[in-house]
Amino acid sequence: MSKENEKYHDLKVIMFARKVTQADLADMLNVSEQTVNAKLNGRGDFTIEEAEKIIEELEIENPTAIFFKSVLRGT
Repeated sequence: MSKENEKYHDLKVIMFARKVTQADLADMLNVSEQTVNAKLNGRGDFTIEEAEKIIEELEIENPTAIFFKSVLRGT
């Protein structure tokens, strides 16, 4: 798995566990499914507002590990 593709791996796992599709996430964020796909696959980043919405809607308990992993690792 390339570094770009692993960026949001934990978010993908949470989505799978909660049966949330990319289409569901796109609707939640009011963006296209292609935009969500690009971001989930490391070709962009979620905005702060999008991250906050995802954290709230998916009830993510440790959002720092998902959205700020590269900051924590120093990369």
